[in-house]
Amino acid sequence: MKNMNFDIYSMSLMQIQRFLTVSELMNFTSAARKLGVEQPVISKTIASLEQALHLILFVREKGKVKLTPAGKYLSDQLRGIFPVIEKSVEMAHVLQLGVMGELSVGIHNFYDLRYYFLPIVNDFRQCYQQIKLYTKCFSFPGLRRRILSGSLDVAFTSRFESDDIKTHESDEFCVSELVQFPLSVVMLDTNPLAKKDIIDVPDLRFQQFIIHSPTKVPAYHNLIEDMCIKYDFVPSEYEYIEDATSFALSLSDNNQIYVVDRAARMEPGMPLKSYELAGTVSGVSLIWKKNSTNSAVKLFVSKCMEYFQEHPDPWAENR
Repeated sequence: MKNMNFDIYSMSLMQIQRFLTVSELMNFTSAARKLGVEQPVISKTIASLEQALHLILFVREKGKVKLTPAGKYLSDQLRGIFPVIEKSVEMAHVLQLGVMGELSVGIHNFYDLRYYFLPIVNDFRQCYQQIKLYTKCFSFPGLRRRILSGSLDVAFTSRFESDDIKTHESDEFCVSELVQFPLSVVMLDTNPLAKKDIIDVPDLRFQQFIIHSPTKVPAYHNLIEDMCIKYDFVPSEYEYIEDATSFALSLSDNNQIYVVDRAARMEPGMPLKSYELAGTVSGVSLIWKKNSTNSAVKLFVSKCMEYFQEHPDPWAENR
């Protein structure tokens, strides 16, 4: 490298990041906004990089930014650097944890584990064999309590729970929304509504709701009330249940329904029919305690984000 008239060793990761951001957005101002710096800082960085490498990376034509052939080639080659560095740092953390590293992951006891929980957990165990991963099931309030007490490191929960956490307990929890989908309504297949092809929330006006007790899962109770009030009716609450596993077992008449996430499991062998409710929003979120000192939490969150980027709708994939 001594005979070269350019200095590749003066390139920093920050310079590369800024160069790649400009090459992605093709706009210096937009790149500066995305990176949280002033536009002149980006211009100065690119100029410094071009000077060090003796390359012209961008040209301006009629007010627009365009990569030169040299700039495009360099952008294509460098774009894979950051994932490699990030993965290397993650693995360094894993090695630092050593065989004593542990992670406790929770999920609601009514969720169907096949479509995302088990694939993510199994992939994590394979990738990070130095970390002992434990899995546990609890109710929604149980997940919250155990995250705060430290007996759980991270947990999958429903969107309505994570929304409530962001509103009332944002100082205690970190929240990552993994996937979004509509709520589902479930009924006996003998319910007259089960003859319809599509069911909307107004169709539930004269149905009897089987619902979580407001003292046990207030966020769910508020969700159902708000959903119905939006369409000018108050839900007729037939029965309060203590635990979500009682939903299906409590259906005893043809005008009874319950509303759950798509992620909830359907009881096998029961004559049930399920519909997605248009105009509603739910999903699966990940929660963990703010200022957690367990390095494995970040690795697990990253694995979850990676999974849902590759499988944006795992339920549809498995139908």
